[in-house]
Amino acid sequence: MTPRGKGGERSGSAPAERFDDVVPSWMFVLKSTRARAAAAIAVSIAVGLPLFLVDDPEQLRPGPLLTLGAVAVAAIAGAWPAGITGSLLLAAYWWRAIPIADSFRLEDGEDLVGLLGMAAVVAGLVVLTRRVEQSVNDVRALDLHRRLHALEEGALRARAEQAAGQVRAALALSTTLAATSSMAEVARSALDGIDLPMRPDNGSIAVLEGNHLRVLASRDAIPASITALERIDITTSPWLGGVLAGTPALVDDREEFARQHPTARTLAIYPGGSWAVVPFRAEHTVGLLSVHFPEPQPVSAHATYFSLLAEILATALERARAQERQQHDHEALAQAFSERDRIARTLSRMLLPPKLPALTGMSASAWLTPASADEVSGDFYDVFPVADGDWVAVLGDVCGKGAEAAAVTSLARYAVRVTALDSPDPTHIAGVANLALIEDPSDLFCTMAVVHFSRGSDRIAVTLAGHPQPRLISDGTVCRVGRFARPLGLSEYPTQVEQHPFRPGDILVLFSDGLIERNPDFGEDQLDEALASWGDLGVSALTAALHDLVHDLDAERLDDLAVLVIGRDDLS
Repeated sequence: MTPRGKGGERSGSAPAERFDDVVPSWMFVLKSTRARAAAAIAVSIAVGLPLFLVDDPEQLRPGPLLTLGAVAVAAIAGAWPAGITGSLLLAAYWWRAIPIADSFRLEDGEDLVGLLGMAAVVAGLVVLTRRVEQSVNDVRALDLHRRLHALEEGALRARAEQAAGQVRAALALSTTLAATSSMAEVARSALDGIDLPMRPDNGSIAVLEGNHLRVLASRDAIPASITALERIDITTSPWLGGVLAGTPALVDDREEFARQHPTARTLAIYPGGSWAVVPFRAEHTVGLLSVHFPEPQPVSAHATYFSLLAEILATALERARAQERQQHDHEALAQAFSERDRIARTLSRMLLPPKLPALTGMSASAWLTPASADEVSGDFYDVFPVADGDWVAVLGDVCGKGAEAAAVTSLARYAVRVTALDSPDPTHIAGVANLALIEDPSDLFCTMAVVHFSRGSDRIAVTLAGHPQPRLISDGTVCRVGRFARPLGLSEYPTQVEQHPFRPGDILVLFSDGLIERNPDFGEDQLDEALASWGDLGVSALTAALHDLVHDLDAERLDDLAVLVIGRDDLS
């Protein structure tokens, strides 16, 4: 129950206060229930007294008199207009009663009881009326409270819907930013995706580098403002340093901000309106989101949206920074690989003759396929003339890859050339190369096939050092030539030489083990069959056929592969 003060008035009731705001209290003549009851008794006596003043009471008719009294009391208890009306009616009644009054008489106690009873009835009517009035006031106050509550709920619902809309907009922006790949692209997309009821006229996103900011992207910003922002030293700007430390600046009114921060350099960037400068921070990314509005706006009312936007922006920029760093590392690595490949190709070319020499009555063709484009091949070949129209051919395979293998390859190739100038005997050449490799500090060894053609005898002398046997094609027949011996660089090399005729039309095929070991379904027997089927091909065509065969095998390239084909096409 609502507490009440003296006279039945409510004390400390919020609904009553709201009702008094709607119906002003000065409109009422009497506010207290006691005052109204006293007024009712006084009016009742004023109405009933003439009944005892007139000689003949029938002249005033008590019924209408009682009605008139009730109206007067209600008028006094009501508002000013009703009170004035009731007073005029009461005055008119007395004006009617006085002329016909002859004497004052209260001879009978019954009349006195009637007068007092009439006063009591009227007083009760006043109290009842007041109670009804209070009940009506309570109903009205409750209704007003309900309507105010509905308005508050509507305002809360509108704010909740606005917040939900901003969250949805932020999530949509997050999806958009996830598809970007660079920090600048993230910044541009974030500025385009800002969703506020008021549209900023310009904005920028900058990251901290050292003591200065670097602007990643801007929208409709004055270039001079961007330059001014990038020139600010954070250590000399306490306000901007505080923002970067994590305190967003949501300025609704520039004039108020200028009074609080008269020396802030931001005032030179934003000449008017309002703005938001929001920090964002991730593990490796720190920066500011800045937006400006030409007219004062309630920017601080959107603090939650700006906070959410800053978190999304920090995450997206951190991811983009990592992608840019990864892309840069990949490019640097690719450049390093490219340079390594270039060096490897250069070394491989330097370890091979620029072109095969023109030998009298002979034709030669060769190719080399390294196991990997980024490593120096361990295979090599060479053909060069010696005295009296003779020539020496060599094809070798160093066990190893890379720079060390290249050094051993160079040592073996040039040992063969220098030794052949002294003596073209294959066993002598292999022996000297073996000693050179044994004395080399590396632990690498080398297989080699050395061939000397003597024009005087029309024969070839073949020495093998752990190398596959060359194939001699003569009259459509494929013959394996040379005797197998230990590779070079392991121990003293025993003399092993084998001689065969080499007539016009014959073809000699030298190759490394990669040709017959790269595919389990293609070995030495299959090579012999293929060469026999190509017996009528020339040197160049046969070399190309071998190259195509290797490509058709389509096996994993595990080793280098070199092929050298020499044919005798003179008719002498």
